[in-house]
Amino acid sequence: MMAGLALVLAYALASPVPDRETLERGAVALGRLLSHPDPIVREAAADGLRALGPAVELAFPSILEALRNGDASRATARKLIERIGPR
Repeated sequence: MMAGLALVLAYALASPVPDRETLERGAVALGRLLSHPDPIVREAAADGLRALGPAVELAFPSILEALRNGDASRATARKLIERIGPR
């Protein structure tokens, strides 16, 4: 799982500016990983979302879902929201 996440992040960072559809798919996928049981995966997803800058808004539904999930997912989502600031 981590290898796949690392590959997605490496591709996203190395690619020229992605089109909206690609960006949206990536943001949604990273947002879903905020609810992953492994804390390392959750933190990597939060880092990836933070790197998206304003496009992180595409993942807001997934971030809200993580806030509704268990304590660990909630904590990761809360930290992400604090890092990205108000939007």
